[in-house]
Amino acid sequence: MEIRISNLNSATTEQDVRRHFAAYRIMLTSQIRTVSEGIKAKLGGTYCFISIDNQAEARAAIAQLNGTNLLDSAILMQEGK
Repeated sequence: MEIRISNLNSATTEQDVRRHFAAYRIMLTSQIRTVSEGIKAKLGGTYCFISIDNQAEARAAIAQLNGTNLLDSAILMQEGK
């Protein structure tokens, strides 16, 4: 299952994401991207996608880590579309 992680601090690195999700077997499926300031609020600023093969683990990761703090930003997680 692909998961979109948004509202990342603009200084977030791939290593930061991997560390935050260390309890889950993730694959970072896109580079960390930052959207322009004009559409930042709508899209969630800096974001990336991760993939977790097991759907139950993916949903558990969303339930447990959505809203948690990563580099002073409360991350937002949702199933990718």
